[in-house]
Amino acid sequence: MALIDIFRPDQYVPTVYDVDYQKLWDQGIRGLFFDVDNTLIPFYEDQVPARAVKLLTDLRRKGFKVFILSNGRSERVKSIGRQVQLKGHARSGKPLRYGVWMLNRKTRLKGKQMAVIGDQVFMDVWCGHRLRGQGILIEPIDRVRDEASVSKRRPKEKEILNRLGITLFCDRS
Repeated sequence: MALIDIFRPDQYVPTVYDVDYQKLWDQGIRGLFFDVDNTLIPFYEDQVPARAVKLLTDLRRKGFKVFILSNGRSERVKSIGRQVQLKGHARSGKPLRYGVWMLNRKTRLKGKQMAVIGDQVFMDVWCGHRLRGQGILIEPIDRVRDEASVSKRRPKEKEILNRLGITLFCDRS
């Protein structure tokens, strides 16, 4: 396995609604760690859409342990967590495993039973792989109005994905 493969998403889909959750279940994944900004909602909004709340609720009913894992501010993650009735961890240090470890203390899932779902290769996909689980990449909700620190990483992410033979959805005709 080449070093670059740590950035290869296990699934790459347009939105969180397109992830093949049945496939994850069949593969033994039981813990889902969702990024917030540009994954569930744009980083500049505070209200979680009803469709996202329904998705997360349905996943819990199916038997998944569902969490929010964000490098964002505590107040924001707490607010989002209340809206979707999930535990979350802010300033999680992705791609490091600390935030996942904090959330997973009670569930005690093994790394291969976990998937991190988000819009960033260097944070979400790599974090999932560092756990020995899966890293699932979705297209950012709003690529135009991205956080400044994230916008700076996007060209490098695109370069890595191109080297892996993955074409961004926004670049497809």
